[in-house]
Amino acid sequence: MENKWRERVVDYQHRAMLDGVDVLNIEKGRKQRFLGLQIFIDNRIARDIFREVKLAITKSLINKIYWQSSESLHITLQSSLLENEFVDETRLASLTVDLESFFLTHRRLTCKFIYPLFAQSGIIGVCDQEVEIYNLRKNLTDIWVKNGFVPVIKEEYWNFPYSFLGRFTERLVLKEREILLNIPEHRGEVKLCNVKLCLSDKFISSDTAEVFKDFVLK
Repeated sequence: MENKWRERVVDYQHRAMLDGVDVLNIEKGRKQRFLGLQIFIDNRIARDIFREVKLAITKSLINKIYWQSSESLHITLQSSLLENEFVDETRLASLTVDLESFFLTHRRLTCKFIYPLFAQSGIIGVCDQEVEIYNLRKNLTDIWVKNGFVPVIKEEYWNFPYSFLGRFTERLVLKEREILLNIPEHRGEVKLCNVKLCLSDKFISSDTAEVFKDFVLK
């Protein structure tokens, strides 16, 4: 499994080294509205992850990154970009019932979380449960489509369970990209048990996110 996601990360890193990084438009990201289903990393563990990452990165680079908040560190299972802030209540109710039924048969995941990894759009962490996340995304996408929602995550990405730790807000010179490319990797055990269906912006900002349903995997 690790070789597969490693190939994906190396490809992202290669493009980031050659072409430069993608720069985040924070204002646009805050205005976008998504209906999303995310599985969250425990906040206490997430705080430790961010502390380690920020200690490993020079201050000048830290200030060029828009950091995900620790309470919203997650892996997206599926989502839809909405044209407005409203979700059809009938479709949402049907989706929720189907998701409740689905998660009754699924236990929490324990994974190795590998971080920080340098990618074209930012700093990421990767979960090693590639097959399990792929199967989750496949089944959940079927439920998503059944209820009339257009999925954002395409099949080619189902086997790449990553989390954004931070996104670039400024261009990076080659030397800065090389620094990020060579940050030592950390690995830690993470339990994934809290899944939320919510309406939010791109970053799942706590002040604007509306949680429709919380699924706790046993």
